[in-house]
Amino acid sequence: MLRASDLQSLFDRLRPAIEESGLHLDHLHVDVVDADTLNALASYSGMPSRISHWSFGKTFHRLRTTHDYRMTQIYELVVNNRPAYAFLDRTTSKAQALMILAHVVAHVDFFQHNRLFYPTPYDMLTRMARHRHDFLELTRQHGVASVESLIDAAMVLMDFVGERPRVPVGASAPDDVMGFVIQHAPHLESWERHALATLYTEARYFWPQQLTKVSNEGYATFWHQRILRQTELSPEEAWEVSRLHASVVQVTQPQLNPYRLGLALYQQLWTDGGVDRVLDARTQYDDLGLIRSAFQEGMVEHSGLALYRPQESSPEPRVGSFAAIQSQLLRDLENGGIPHMSVQQEDSLPELALWHHHDGRDLDFTVLPFAMRLVASRLWKGKVRIRTVRQRVPHVVSHDGTQWEDSVG
Repeated sequence: MLRASDLQSLFDRLRPAIEESGLHLDHLHVDVVDADTLNALASYSGMPSRISHWSFGKTFHRLRTTHDYRMTQIYELVVNNRPAYAFLDRTTSKAQALMILAHVVAHVDFFQHNRLFYPTPYDMLTRMARHRHDFLELTRQHGVASVESLIDAAMVLMDFVGERPRVPVGASAPDDVMGFVIQHAPHLESWERHALATLYTEARYFWPQQLTKVSNEGYATFWHQRILRQTELSPEEAWEVSRLHASVVQVTQPQLNPYRLGLALYQQLWTDGGVDRVLDARTQYDDLGLIRSAFQEGMVEHSGLALYRPQESSPEPRVGSFAAIQSQLLRDLENGGIPHMSVQQEDSLPELALWHHHDGRDLDFTVLPFAMRLVASRLWKGKVRIRTVRQRVPHVVSHDGTQWEDSVG
């Protein structure tokens, strides 16, 4: 059982290796919490205070259930803030905490140096607490139903805020769909635009994390491994650390393990150019850049990568060509794995006209009508139209808030 009073001595043991590594660490606040609190924080994307919404409660109950059935365990959460905040599960042992703390330190270093995070506010914990207060006031003024329905619809668009960090809200880039809606939706009330702009800042804050899952987790895994190798451990501690590390990099096919793939990529960079190459990659790359820079043919088996036939009920892994696997990796990770949408501004009024940049993966037509209905009825308050491709055939789908249409061509 880990206690807050143990943390200083654990950090003292890690400090020489951390300092030698070249990692830069500003003030870090670490708290030890129980599993329920950690799951609650995870359901709010790591934020101790955030606006209330039913979807966060749904996520919490899913996380709690998988934890109770020993299917998953969250060991740590790190918040990109200054000072940085981290939360650890109190049920971890001191030996496990050594590895987790080394992992946390590398995450903080990544947040502070990667170029995608430069525009993100470093006082986001304070801002989100203020957002919570603002939304409570909006709920008091306009009612639960009005505010919750606005959040429901906004969440459809919160992954569509543009590929590159930008300020202010509603920059002109056509892939900033949410920003465009905030600026140009013809029938929104002023309080609704204000609320959407608040949610937009939260979406922009989280977006770099979508683009750096492999590079961020791989960097933290690379450094916790190296730091622990340079830290004196008892045989019992070494066994616990090795067992935890093995579980972190274990591959459950056909799922991609970003820890294992990212570790292999940074190890390759270390082999190619030492610590300077690793730190340069940390600063410059998102997931796509890291894969293009470091992914090599010998990593396919080592990283647990394989291709699968989707139509098989229990697919067996089959190793394809290196070029095919690299291409699939890049496609799956591009734009954070989110479908790429852009606004067709020249004919967007009075309709909201969107174009889906089809990359071989169809939109999910099971949920698409419901998502479009929310945007059409609650945000645009008019027809929303998307040009897309389904099963290799061009489609135009639309929703006016009451009726869904799907036409070929």
